[in-house]
Amino acid sequence: MKLAINLERARRVFFIIIKPNFMFMYSKKDISTFTDPILVEYLVDRIYERGYRNIAVADARSSYGGFFKNREVKTVAKYIGLSEKNYRIIDLSEDLVEELELQDYLSLRSRKSVINDTFSFKNQIT
Repeated sequence: MKLAINLERARRVFFIIIKPNFMFMYSKKDISTFTDPILVEYLVDRIYERGYRNIAVADARSSYGGFFKNREVKTVAKYIGLSEKNYRIIDLSEDLVEELELQDYLSLRSRKSVINDTFSFKNQIT
């Protein structure tokens, strides 16, 4: 029972990034230029159903940004139909260090607790 509780806690703090391709999308009519958002959201839903809560969909800016307006990652993601339901959109062109440091800081105690409890539980079994 204790191991199951620790695994549930671990799922909540584990960070999952899904990297589809959508920044070279130039028209919704040509779906060959981007990953189908229905597929992406289906994957997110399955991961979320299994208890993972820290999910992101990420892509980096493309050279199209120099030629067209409104080519930010979040703008294009919303345009193709990514809803941010149970996940967030991340621009990989930006520095993720601060984001990850904040995540580590907020969940450090939780992670240490999960790891320590899991190892101590396994040691009790052997």
